[in-house]
Amino acid sequence: MAAAHGCPAVAVRTWSDQDGDLFADLLDVRSATDAPVLQRDLVVAEYQVWEARAFGADAVTLLPALAEPVQLAQFAALAEALRMTPVFEIYDEEDAEVALDLGAQVTVVAGASPDKVRKIREDLPPTLLALSETGGDMALIGESLLVPHQATLGR
Repeated sequence: MAAAHGCPAVAVRTWSDQDGDLFADLLDVRSATDAPVLQRDLVVAEYQVWEARAFGADAVTLLPALAEPVQLAQFAALAEALRMTPVFEIYDEEDAEVALDLGAQVTVVAGASPDKVRKIREDLPPTLLALSETGGDMALIGESLLVPHQATLGR
């Protein structure tokens, strides 16, 4: 579906303010497309990485502001061991420095001001893939993000 419309990846938010199956959207997207799927939850515990993979995500979102670098490194290593891509969501220069120190290959640059987002992007190395923040319950990612992985769990 998404790939047929030229979208190489899909980001899905699974948290909700409402009761219900938090992973229904992720499962629906995963079953509807062969495009890589990014789970847009912010990982604060290791089990969330396992959970994301179990429900078919190809990538998880890591936020330097929510965890210490050592913990982020553990989450990223687990994601990679599960053949997922860790995507670092950065809001400022400090977040960018942490992500780069941890070897980030893919980032989402977010912020309230488009000028601030541009400034952060300009300071990133040109070899790093920086995606724009798209927000909402589901977002189409307009650049090549990931090599689709054959999920070992949940698919």
